[in-house]
Amino acid sequence: MSLREVWPFTLYREKFIMSKSRQRGFTLIELGIVLTIVAILTLFAVPKVRGFIITGKVQSTGDDLTTAVARIRGNAAGIAAVPAYTSMTTAVLAKALVNRTNAFTVDATVTTIYHKIGSSTAAVTTAPATITASNDAFTVTFSNVNISACPDLATNLQSAAEVITVGGTTVKANASATLDAQTAATKCSDGDNNTFVFTFR
Repeated sequence: MSLREVWPFTLYREKFIMSKSRQRGFTLIELGIVLTIVAILTLFAVPKVRGFIITGKVQSTGDDLTTAVARIRGNAAGIAAVPAYTSMTTAVLAKALVNRTNAFTVDATVTTIYHKIGSSTAAVTTAPATITASNDAFTVTFSNVNISACPDLATNLQSAAEVITVGGTTVKANASATLDAQTAATKCSDGDNNTFVFTFR
């Protein structure tokens, strides 16, 4: 009597081991198909994820800007009874933000500011403005804002800013007016193509 007759499962074990040794991995075609599917899914997922991240940064952007504006107002009030922002520049806002913000990036020369709710080269600029008297206010302009921050950025800053424009359209006309968020939303375009201007006094 042979060993195989005594131990019939030995034959099955040998066949199983031989079949396992014949198994192969993915072919190049199968691997290519899988990579193509992953690439397509990534193409659709990345903009959505970026949108969620930008939406999450709007609150901190508004908070940090409001704090910096309060600091600038305080400094201006100490200079004159009626503040005049004649010498208001982007560098002044940069100095009010530097080392006090995570929502903005201030360059090494403390003269340029970038926000994080749009393209990587999205700048913030500041200039004197007039509401009732010459240079009695100043503007803060956000360029290249992503649509995911629209109109939330305007909503966040509506109590601090006297005048707000989105895409060149005034959505809050004065300090006593309320923000027209619906109009602000219609003035936003897809991508990193939106401009917000806030006027503070």
